[in-house]
Amino acid sequence: MSRTLFLRRTCAPLVAAVVLVVAAPAATWLDLSAAGGPAIDPLGTPAAPDVAVLTSDHQALSVAVMTPGLTVDLAGRSAGDFVALGWPDASLAGEVGAPALPVVRRLFVVPPGASLSLNYDSGPAIQLDTATLGSKLVLPVQPPIEKLPGAIERAVFRFDPLAYGIDADLPLERVAVEELGIVRGQRVFLLEVRPVAYNAAAGTLTLYPRIAVDLDFVGGREADTSLSPLPGLRRIVLNPDQVPVASDRGSGNYLIVTAPAYATQIAPFAAFKQSQGYTVSTWTAPTGATNTAIKTYIQGLWNTPAAPDYILLVGDTDTIPSWTGGGEGSPQTDLQYACMNGSADWFPDIAIGRFPARTAAQLDAMLAKTLYYEEANFADPDYLMRSVWMASNDNYTVSEGTHNWCINTYMIPLGYSYDKLYCHTYNATTQQVRNAFNNGRFFGIYSGHGSNTSWADGPVFTQSDVNGLTNANMYPMVCSFACVTGSFTDVECFMETWVRAPGKGAVTAWGSSVNSYWTEDDVLQKRLFDVIFDDQDPVPSDLGPIYNETKMRYLAQMGNNSTTRRYFEMYNLMGDPALWVVESPVAPTGLRVTPGTSLTSTGQAYGPFYPTSMTYTLENQGDTAFDYAVTKTASWVLLSNTGGTLQPAETTTVTVSLGPAANVLGNGTYTDTVQFINLTTGQGNATRTVTLKIGVPVPIYAWNMDTNPGWTISGGLWAWGTPTGGGGAYGCKDPNSGYTGTKVYGYNLNGDYTNSMPEYHLTTTPIDCSMLTGVKLKFWRWLGVESPTYDHAYVRASNNGSTYTTIWSNDAQIADGAWVPVEYDLSAIADGKPSLTVRWTMGTTDSSWTFCGWNIDDVEIWGIPPTPPAPCAGDMDCDGLVTFDDIDLFVAALGYPNGLGWPSVCTWLHGDCNGDGDVTFDDIDPFVAQIGSTCP
Repeated sequence: MSRTLFLRRTCAPLVAAVVLVVAAPAATWLDLSAAGGPAIDPLGTPAAPDVAVLTSDHQALSVAVMTPGLTVDLAGRSAGDFVALGWPDASLAGEVGAPALPVVRRLFVVPPGASLSLNYDSGPAIQLDTATLGSKLVLPVQPPIEKLPGAIERAVFRFDPLAYGIDADLPLERVAVEELGIVRGQRVFLLEVRPVAYNAAAGTLTLYPRIAVDLDFVGGREADTSLSPLPGLRRIVLNPDQVPVASDRGSGNYLIVTAPAYATQIAPFAAFKQSQGYTVSTWTAPTGATNTAIKTYIQGLWNTPAAPDYILLVGDTDTIPSWTGGGEGSPQTDLQYACMNGSADWFPDIAIGRFPARTAAQLDAMLAKTLYYEEANFADPDYLMRSVWMASNDNYTVSEGTHNWCINTYMIPLGYSYDKLYCHTYNATTQQVRNAFNNGRFFGIYSGHGSNTSWADGPVFTQSDVNGLTNANMYPMVCSFACVTGSFTDVECFMETWVRAPGKGAVTAWGSSVNSYWTEDDVLQKRLFDVIFDDQDPVPSDLGPIYNETKMRYLAQMGNNSTTRRYFEMYNLMGDPALWVVESPVAPTGLRVTPGTSLTSTGQAYGPFYPTSMTYTLENQGDTAFDYAVTKTASWVLLSNTGGTLQPAETTTVTVSLGPAANVLGNGTYTDTVQFINLTTGQGNATRTVTLKIGVPVPIYAWNMDTNPGWTISGGLWAWGTPTGGGGAYGCKDPNSGYTGTKVYGYNLNGDYTNSMPEYHLTTTPIDCSMLTGVKLKFWRWLGVESPTYDHAYVRASNNGSTYTTIWSNDAQIADGAWVPVEYDLSAIADGKPSLTVRWTMGTTDSSWTFCGWNIDDVEIWGIPPTPPAPCAGDMDCDGLVTFDDIDLFVAALGYPNGLGWPSVCTWLHGDCNGDGDVTFDDIDPFVAQIGSTCP
């Protein structure tokens, strides 16, 4: 539990009364060190207070805070003119509506078991008359302002007259100390030094240029060194000598918590992380496990040698649930999985990330991008030194200002190229954003308005834009300082789109699950880049620890409050928490393996599969020869080259292919890992995953709307027929025809839906999915509907005809002006069910705007059929008999290696008469022996 100490050593400082009669202009620097006393210096450079550690050991910490001056800025408000006080990156203190006064905050640690005593000497003070402030009141503290359109204009100015009527120098104490809690075994405290006191009633401002603080640790014991401390903690506390040294990158316990569906699929990645030096363990959470049950498992590892340094959650919130945070607004969060000191703890002890997969294909995409990046065999390593910065039109002085600070402080001095795609200053466009990412940018930083599915202002960039990128092998680190772009409890939020997009998008994404704030995002973004480019960091940094340290630095500046807890909880990492962040490219050495992509092959049982192979180039990037080896495990994987020696600059190739053994496997997903090993130095060791998916979704049922399917209409204006291109009072008009053909099912084929309507449904007849898995709904839509605050459109499904589950609903205004393909996963509802019904709903609507509503064409149900019976050897025409009629087809099958391009309906593998999974000349004699037989 937090507590604050106000222990004071009495000191009678000399107070120098100074009256400055020059009213403050819009932005001035009040120099406290000027010759002859404090003076307004219009040309002075503002500077933050200097914090000097005088002594630090196991028994005490002494600090001096020296304040050189104060910025005095006029801030006009509807309630009257005020002045804002501060200095660069000032921390502000005070209740909402009370005067906002700058303070100095720092973190420090206290030995375990020690009690703390605080003494301070506030030194001589300087008292100023409010003429210095232009006879204005100090600006009151305002609530945070959300990054929403119009939020600044709608904000109610908060002013507490009672707070301004107190005749006292406030705050009363010059120093306060607060115990925050235990952070990975370390007792962390917050020191707050207050060089500014304000008496609003008397109209005086008192400044304390030098405050000395003595913190004595009474009793206690040495810190436990068995648990590596939070990475980065030594760099942000005042007494780092009291914090054990953290483990280097590539060490520590790495815990993977996976949903059952992905347990096999994640195994090669676990092996890869083990090869990097981590101690990896994998726990498969039981089906339906709660967040409490999962955390109980993690908590059970704490205080043991297996205590995690990293946690990777594998699965989206449908299988690995999130938590509801305790901070302001109760954000959805993964943070609680990483907090080990009770239910009220919100300080991270563990670096945590998530692969938010709802399908095996989504996980494949994230794994492929992560492995490509981690192996660092970049096709274009220079992309790591390129960045793109996108800023909103709204409140652009903040969004652009924060970006400019990061660019000027780090990008330019360190030689990074940068694109300023600012809507206000440079009229940036969506196409420019596409071009930037397609040409390779490592840092992709956005600040502005956001939605669950897009960057909404600065420039607009949607999920479709992400999925349309072509930035293969140049995957960025995306940070989205915006509202709800990281609302990861959605089926797919914007940050999830970035990491799920296969062969494009981002390798990692960080965004907020709830609305973010302008000032707070400014602080968080600056502290993030401070952490990434901290020159005291001796090793490349991992992303999870970077984000944890960023939040701790934010805490040190913004203080301990419900908004700070909100910020700890609402920003969540989609990606590997041990992903390394390149601070500058390293000259390549050792083995290089290209391309970085893995082999993923698909097909129905018994083949053929496509693609059947992938060829990798191995290159010696160093100046000395080395031996190499290539290994695999599965019998159905073949290697063309298993080892040798590479001279400097020499290359060779290895073809990884599917062998005949793949042709006899049943439905399922099979994986193997191919390892490329530098036997001499180990530099450049790489892995590639081979994935074989047998039993892929195919269209099972289709309705092209050329004829009326005869589906059920509950009422309203649903109809089958030809749309007339009408409507469009708002949004776009209806189409003039279907996507294919002329007919559609639509709501009001002659125009818009109506006002104040209830829900009206279009429902399919029952669809038999009893023999299917992986069921999906696909169709083409042309839809217009107002935002869900007012009007609604739904897609629902049921497996019993009475209870319907919402598969999709509009989360924003939609105004399709062309046919749009959509696809929805129905597997949880439809797999193995004999009576699936799909329902499209129009309504409810409000009493004002109307749009064109639903138009639906080319509806399909896809699924994976069961594994068919094993092929009957020799029966090439599938008539159940092996006769002379099969000879010509058998001979033809010999000319189709692996069955690729086989034109017959009857499976090519029927020609495999010796059972080796292939059709070759070795099958001729067994085929002849089968003639005259009957299939079982």
